[in-house]
Amino acid sequence: MSLGWLGSADFIEEVQRQLRIGDRQISFRNHSTLGGSSYAEVYVNFINLPRSIGGAGGGAEAENNRSSFWVRGFDRSDPHAPPPRGKVKIEMANSTLPREIRLRGKTGTPQQVARYLADFLNRVVREVPPRLTHSSPDSSPGGTGSLRDVRRRRTKPVHALETRLARRRRRARRR
Repeated sequence: MSLGWLGSADFIEEVQRQLRIGDRQISFRNHSTLGGSSYAEVYVNFINLPRSIGGAGGGAEAENNRSSFWVRGFDRSDPHAPPPRGKVKIEMANSTLPREIRLRGKTGTPQQVARYLADFLNRVVREVPPRLTHSSPDSSPGGTGSLRDVRRRRTKPVHALETRLARRRRRARRR
């Protein structure tokens, strides 16, 4: 590819080529159907959790380790066409990373922005440990997790059901 002439699909491939994030999760979306079909922007969703940790596929655990980015300025009609102005802009949409670790908005050629994003995500994986707020490190996607997690899962629904039944009984007595 010549310098600066990447479409949105090529941009995604360029970022993926430069990433060194191990088993962390990342997804890209460059096609929008809102208001017609468009390839003008790329949405990047990064979850700083290894796939082996329970909840890494979604839910609160993933949300507490998520960052997302928008890269805008690509050609609307062709995912392989260069940006009309030759430059794209990256912005961090949201992040649960510590305040010291922020991606500043930047405008540049698609190659420059791809390198900037890949370097940032590689740095996050190196320097920011996953925040485990709902599972233990020994939890696995299909496993039971720690004994404490198993007990919590067993007793909480029963307790909630008992509480609901007790409320119904009290209401029935009042009537």
